[in-house]
Amino acid sequence: MAMQTFYKVFFIILLALIAVNLYAIRWDLGAFDPSNNRNWYSIGAGVVGLLLTVVLNMWSQLTVKKR
Repeated sequence: MAMQTFYKVFFIILLALIAVNLYAIRWDLGAFDPSNNRNWYSIGAGVVGLLLTVVLNMWSQLTVKKR
């Protein structure tokens, strides 16, 4: 059961969002410095988006195909 192209596109976009925000965190200030909050919120949104993409993909595969 492979992912549909629609879900693959969102999966890749959300992974790129998470990667960019992990790169943008200023680790020298400390991971939980207030100036890094924007990046953590964005990473959290990306993780939630990944989970929703996986769930929606699983739901789409549960439908019974009539032939």
